[in-house]
Amino acid sequence: MRAAEHKALRTRLRICEHRVEIPFRDQLRDRPVRQPLFRQSDNGRWYLYSQFEATDARRAFPCFDEPGYKAPWDLTLHVRREDTAVANTPVRSETAEQGGMKKVVFAPTPPLPSYLVALGVGPFEIVAAGHAGQKSTPIRIIVPRGHAKEAWYAVETSAPMLDLLEHYLGTAFPYAKLDNLVIPQTVGFGAMENAGLITYAATIVLAKPDEATLRFKRHYVEAFAHEAAHQWFGDLVTPKWWDDAWLNESFASWLGTKIEDRFRPAWSAGVDPIAARDRGARSDTIVSARQIRQPVTSKHDVENAFDSITYAKGQAVLQMFEGWMGEERFQAGVRRYLAAHAFGSATAEDFVGALAAAGGDAAIRPAFFSFSALCSRGSPAGGRSARRRNGSVSVRQFSRARLLSSW
Repeated sequence: MRAAEHKALRTRLRICEHRVEIPFRDQLRDRPVRQPLFRQSDNGRWYLYSQFEATDARRAFPCFDEPGYKAPWDLTLHVRREDTAVANTPVRSETAEQGGMKKVVFAPTPPLPSYLVALGVGPFEIVAAGHAGQKSTPIRIIVPRGHAKEAWYAVETSAPMLDLLEHYLGTAFPYAKLDNLVIPQTVGFGAMENAGLITYAATIVLAKPDEATLRFKRHYVEAFAHEAAHQWFGDLVTPKWWDDAWLNESFASWLGTKIEDRFRPAWSAGVDPIAARDRGARSDTIVSARQIRQPVTSKHDVENAFDSITYAKGQAVLQMFEGWMGEERFQAGVRRYLAAHAFGSATAEDFVGALAAAGGDAAIRPAFFSFSALCSRGSPAGGRSARRRNGSVSVRQFSRARLLSSW
């Protein structure tokens, strides 16, 4: 819109509620790069999928494509009668149309940002995976035709893990269903936490029983626990801006590991945070390393936010503060945060404030925003001097500096 047109429109509009309709049309393009809406063939059958995180919803339909803008979405799809259409919410109605098509209307979503809107269309097979949680949430595994039997492990394990998440977070699963949609091949992502419709690369979910290795099983449990944790952290409560993407990813990594450890104690997943801490520390030793909570002023900054600093170092910081506060007080802070901002958006200050209130310790807030946590680069390298007296050693001084790579 040109400046003169914008000024004229602004002059004519009164301050009240308005309804704006924007007709638009586009075509699917088969390209070897990630697209917001894309199609794939499996065994000669075509499927349509979406992937909007972080800033690609605007390439699929007109929208305010920022995480802090949350609104209910009404989605209607016109598809071939023989195909199945899925989205964030259950189907409200299906109506036959001319030309072998049908109109599929979905129930309105709870408030969501645009990047969490999702859909899938194709000749899917749908495998029931039971119900879980306080509201007996239905769980389904949705796969390309011919692969239903390969979803057996997801069918066995998904509901118990969702129960564990609800128990920890103290609140019911926030959406009407939890569909798990399999994509034959993903580009630029492995899984995505779309509200009520998690998507996965096929290699994460599908395997024949005689080919399912322990590595495959752990991979699915890790992926499901991480993406399902996002249904609360990221979906139910969304960061106001991308500088707090760590609130999504660090928390999902941290809680996903906790759920995996409780679900399969024999796997010793409780030691995984140590490996995550080391991965984050290696990235942190680079001179150009960024802080966890990085200012975001461009699309490229958003893309850079999804790295080992966010996932691994952020997870380690949460682990550290849980250890300092104690598990029960930390959990109380998490629950407080979710209750205060449900179906809305929040910031790091809101999260840390909830922890401080639950912990009853004013030192939590400055500690979280300190050198070694959110708002500075690098990991601390500690040093101490000591002296021996009468056969004992006493510490005289402790110093702290930034640990830098020696290679």
